[in-house]
Amino acid sequence: MGKQTSAKMMTKYSVRLVLVAMIQIVLLGLQSCDPAATPETTNSTAVLGNENPPPADGVSNPVVKIPNRVELNTDSIARIAQYTHGDNWSVTWTADDNQMTSMSDGSWTLENPIFHNMAYRIEGGVDDFVQSKVLGYPEFLYGDEDEPGWFGYGIVAIDETIYSMVTKTPGTTFQGPFRGIKMLKSTDNGDSWYRVNRDGETRLLEPTDAEARNSTAVEDMFFLEENGTDVNGLVYFPFSFVSFVQNGQAGQASPDGYIYIYSPEGAKANHLLLARVKKEKFEIRDNWEYFKQWNGDAPVWSSDITERGNVMVFPEQNANGDTFGWYSWLPSVVWNEGLGVYVMVNGGTYTFKYNWNTLDLTGSLGFWYSLTPYGPWKQIYYTDHFIADDPRNRTYQPKLSPKWISENGEEMVLIWSDAMADELGNTHTVNYRWNQMKINLKTDGNQLPTVFAGIDQSIQAETSNPNQTFLNGTFSDDGLPLGSTLHSQWSKLSGPGSANFADINQPQTSVSFDLIGRYELQLRVTDGELSQSDTVIVDVQGTSINSE
Repeated sequence: MGKQTSAKMMTKYSVRLVLVAMIQIVLLGLQSCDPAATPETTNSTAVLGNENPPPADGVSNPVVKIPNRVELNTDSIARIAQYTHGDNWSVTWTADDNQMTSMSDGSWTLENPIFHNMAYRIEGGVDDFVQSKVLGYPEFLYGDEDEPGWFGYGIVAIDETIYSMVTKTPGTTFQGPFRGIKMLKSTDNGDSWYRVNRDGETRLLEPTDAEARNSTAVEDMFFLEENGTDVNGLVYFPFSFVSFVQNGQAGQASPDGYIYIYSPEGAKANHLLLARVKKEKFEIRDNWEYFKQWNGDAPVWSSDITERGNVMVFPEQNANGDTFGWYSWLPSVVWNEGLGVYVMVNGGTYTFKYNWNTLDLTGSLGFWYSLTPYGPWKQIYYTDHFIADDPRNRTYQPKLSPKWISENGEEMVLIWSDAMADELGNTHTVNYRWNQMKINLKTDGNQLPTVFAGIDQSIQAETSNPNQTFLNGTFSDDGLPLGSTLHSQWSKLSGPGSANFADINQPQTSVSFDLIGRYELQLRVTDGELSQSDTVIVDVQGTSINSE
């Protein structure tokens, strides 16, 4: 793919990138006001605040539409059954404006053998796409007792590079607990693939090179049997299957330059883990940071994986006491440009503790949203049993397309796997294929207040009252929740001295400073349920403050 397509992607996301690039400045300023939230420079731990993105100078807040419910459009259900079957459809949006999906235990074109894992290119729209095998992808074959079990989950396009994380099973078929992952990458849109080990070293994997693709030597793996937990005599490992946050086409909508990687906590799949790493440092494991804990709404990160914590906890069982198994809660997280939020879909599979073979209940399904790729996440829909269009369905592994999203963000496409049994009781037969359905995210509930902190100012210390200026903030709201009252408050995010507000709770008020320098001030407004903020810069110039 050439520079022209890359330029188009940059143009599409340029407005958001300008806005979100300011998030880190605001968040670090928030930490400077609160000593408890200030990042430590030791013990490999850092804190990043979680605030709403501020607008560019002189522009009101970017539109964020909060989804409050989800409607499943069952009339739009389509099952792509061409040629044979498969499951676990993780999807990314590549730089050539197509999508790429990893598929397990099946095939999706006539000429293919069956694979434990294969990658396919998806060209076209939701109603008229065609699929084709990614010819250079390693052929993780199915049905050969000498072939180890490898299954693809996390797949992501970052600029011109595509990464595929391939999970190793303990044997030659699908079974747990998973042992670890091998990182694959392609820099030529899938024509050739290399494995990347934890030190960033690469090795070419020809499609039919069995020795190279099947190696589980430490020097060929990215994670391998590390930091496990024993459950009933079986050891489960974190980050043994993963899911990437999908930040638009080829990652161009990333707010901060990080790649975010979610994973269930092996032995307790309902405990969700999260890692992050700058995209230019992604291929070296030592550069990864792991979510440790929340400090309010601010995530604390650590470079020590043994300090990992739960970024989110899903149900361990349903209302009837049915237990979700280990093969559950691998999320699909997608940036929704039209709504200005991240949307997560996830679900649990009823496998009664750690036994896949006793699957007899269709899986759960939930949707969540967040203003950031790391949360905190707020639930907008959940059901213990997602039956789609037939109570006999046995759904699992729900995903979202990162590309098939309406311009206003209110229509997305849900993709899932189905282990529905045939008349003889054979599971993974009838609907064991690509299942898709259009969904509608409704935004008719409470929305964020709109806040404008005013235009940036510069004042001179040599003039009269040089240390004082007037702030001209404004805000508005949708009147929800009914009976609520809006509250506003000014605060200093950063600056060399004190910022003394005449009335901290009025959007239009005066402020004075006791030291020369650059001050960043925040106006935050809440309706009691949702809050929004904006910032303004006041540059106090001169040699000293005139206190007269």
